Amino acid sequence: MKKIEIPDSRIISYLTLRKLLGGLGIALPVILPAGDFLFGDNTSLKQSISYYYYTNMGDVFVGVLWSFGLFLITYKGYKPDKTDRRLSDNAITNVAGVLAICVALFPTNSDINCYQCNPGWVGTFHLVCAATFFMILGYMSLFKFTKSNIPKAQWQNDKKRRNIVYIVCGTIIWTSMLILFLYFMFFKGRWPATVVFWLEAFSLLAFGTSWLTKGLALRKFGL
Repeated sequence: MKKIEIPDSRIISYLTLRKLLGGLGIALPVILPAGDFLFGDNTSLKQSISYYYYTNMGDVFVGVLWSFGLFLITYKGYKPDKTDRRLSDNAITNVAGVLAICVALFPTNSDINCYQCNPGWVGTFHLVCAATFFMILGYMSLFKFTKSNIPKAQWQNDKKRRNIVYIVCGTIIWTSMLILFLYFMFFKGRWPATVVFWLEAFSLLAFGTSWLTKGLALRKFGL
């Protein structure tokens, strides 16, 4: 495997932020139910990741989403060349960052207590922001992370392997969102409500793995 030289300490710091984002993505669907189980009053698995907003882990949920949002807004990525008419990495991640913050600011609907209930549009807006956020992350993994400023014929094997990871992760995210759409349109009340949690969890795990790979955190595995 070709050794990757990183001469500038500022670049190392940038890679560390990518790893942090990926680690948070993987950790979120684990620490929320674990924390609620250990410290909450009701230890049953909640129907979605967003539902943990109303538990003792609500501050953790909001804090991680703000971390997602602020990092993505500051993320610049690669500048597109003149022949690339697609949106730049910067424009895409800015939108994703704003959406992550909106997911934190506009909570999902809850029937836990009446004083916590939201107007109907808040829950709908939350759902749209969350779904669009995941779709953008899937797009990044499928069509942005797979690019390189090195001609394809000169790609090393580690780059080819990383692209496989990006494609698999992006596909998992988009497939999960499609199943969630079908659930809310046709199968809500017929499927277990926790299907939303598991599909969101799979999406977060895929998102986290993609960003860890982008941050070169998995180099010892040949990625």
